[in-house]
Amino acid sequence: MRVLNKVVTAFSGAVISTMVVACSSINSGVVVDKQYDPAYTYMQPICSAYNSSGQCSVWSHIPQHVEEQWTITFEGLTEPKDGEEQKNKKRTIEVSEQLYETVLLGDEVSIDENGDVWIK
Repeated sequence: MRVLNKVVTAFSGAVISTMVVACSSINSGVVVDKQYDPAYTYMQPICSAYNSSGQCSVWSHIPQHVEEQWTITFEGLTEPKDGEEQKNKKRTIEVSEQLYETVLLGDEVSIDENGDVWIK
């Protein structure tokens, strides 16, 4: 059960990080990190039967597969809004394996209105 808690905690942290980064207002910058996460499978516990008190009495485990993922992180300045100063921010995005292999640390990238990533 502790392993499940660690997986759930790590997954929740990744989701929260993604949500925070997704709110970032940068669409271009310099690549500062690349990360590859290989595919993996974990066993998710599911309650199969409950006792008369409503507590789980039989646990089953169902395999859950997570696909491999390639991400890049770039750093750039925010767009100025309503007289605010520009701020330096980072943004992490998922990319294709081909783009991951092509882009190098230090390359400048931008995301267009369609969500396509371009190397400048």
